[in-house]
Amino acid sequence: DCYTCTHYTRAYLRHLFKADERLAATLASIHNERFIVRMVDDAREAIKDGTYFEYRDEFLGNYYSGKKP
Repeated sequence: DCYTCTHYTRAYLRHLFKADERLAATLASIHNERFIVRMVDDAREAIKDGTYFEYRDEFLGNYYSGKKP
């Protein structure tokens, strides 16, 4: 549900960064902001459900292993 991920390929983003285009930073910021908002929303739900520690362990395990959610 990230605007950047649904509308642009990784190859195009790489091209933008290599060409030093300003659009690269804008799209990266949009992606990073969506990532943080999703993470906080998921953490909030886990707190409400009483499963925060399980969520934390799963999130960090996936994050440091490079798996996508």
